[in-house]
Amino acid sequence: MALVDLTEEQVKKAFDDANADIKFLFDKENVDKIVQARMYDAGCLSVKQFAVMFKDIEDLRDSAKEALGIDPAKGLKEKAKLSNLLVAFDAAKKRSDKQAQLDGEATVRQQPKALPVNDFRGMREAFQTKFWMLDETRVPSQGFLEKKLDMVEKHDLKAEKLCDVTTVSEDDGGDILQTVWDPSGGLSAVKKSAKAPMPSDPETLRFRINLLGTAWCFIGFQQTNQKYLQGLHPQVFQEYLDYLLGPNVLGLVARSADGSVLSGPAWPAVLAYEQEIRVQTYRLIHLGDTLADALRKAWQDPVVKERSFTTPLAFAMVDSSRKRSADTAFPPPPPGNWTRPEPKGKGKGKDKGKGKGKTEAPSGCKSTSLDGRPICFAFNNKASKCGLGKKVPLRPRLWEMWEGEEADV
Repeated sequence: MALVDLTEEQVKKAFDDANADIKFLFDKENVDKIVQARMYDAGCLSVKQFAVMFKDIEDLRDSAKEALGIDPAKGLKEKAKLSNLLVAFDAAKKRSDKQAQLDGEATVRQQPKALPVNDFRGMREAFQTKFWMLDETRVPSQGFLEKKLDMVEKHDLKAEKLCDVTTVSEDDGGDILQTVWDPSGGLSAVKKSAKAPMPSDPETLRFRINLLGTAWCFIGFQQTNQKYLQGLHPQVFQEYLDYLLGPNVLGLVARSADGSVLSGPAWPAVLAYEQEIRVQTYRLIHLGDTLADALRKAWQDPVVKERSFTTPLAFAMVDSSRKRSADTAFPPPPPGNWTRPEPKGKGKGKDKGKGKGKTEAPSGCKSTSLDGRPICFAFNNKASKCGLGKKVPLRPRLWEMWEGEEADV
């Protein structure tokens, strides 16, 4: 490799292309920034690549002067530059070997690969360097990031449930292990996944979506080879929230002629629509869109909104209207005891209206009213003494809304 002089723009691009894990390693070992830029510009973008780029430390020493511009003969400062790079190389070799072993075990067990602590710290530092500082309540948990990284590496993106989007402070189950049967038929111990409550109001939904956006940015700093994650900014998730919680979704209400609110979307309908937007987002990513563009297209898609939100909302409004109409058309009966004593007529109840004491429904007649109450046929039978000489309140008929009327029977 020949020594390359990089412009300021080339240095910036080289750092943007490098993964968070190798930048964190180089910064930890105080590797010179220009040396880092030359490594990144040459295509060494991850710890694994750095670990196999040189045969051994001696090979790195021989290449340092010609390819990286480090000449130990010029003095102690140059020797310090070389020593920092050699220490980083030794750490990269050991870390890469150990990580390869763990990744192999996770692949055999069909489990997400463990995210090294140093890689996790590197992703967090990269986010805070480019955007803003994060406290513990705003940092995605390692367990959730491991699941997302597994989906990215397998090119199998799926819309996660918002209860799975957790923070490091919520991931208190990370140290709890549970035994499972692996594909080989043996028992193995895996970490128990943490769960968070589903959003119950706009603020908790805002928190989970912002946390999801932060997690995707974390992944973008490590998976720099994924084109759909390049240029991702958490602001796109804030725009998404403005759409969900604004007049187009949560604030979408039906009003009467005088402006009063008749109905609005139920909270479960908003959550269901939000889930479908992310399902459509991942479909568009598989078709070649970036994450930011796919998310915008998904929430602006009229078909997704019609099928997943407006149509269910219209059905819900119709059902609610029918229920209100039924309550008005069939009001509850006035208070009182509507049970009738059994008639003591001489008939056996099987004369189909010819004998006395008729208590059963005549042929072709229903024995219960529309609201399920039994009908007393002996009441209107003069041969029966059911209720004779008593004042009995009439039950309101379905076609007449009389209340409190009484009749002599």
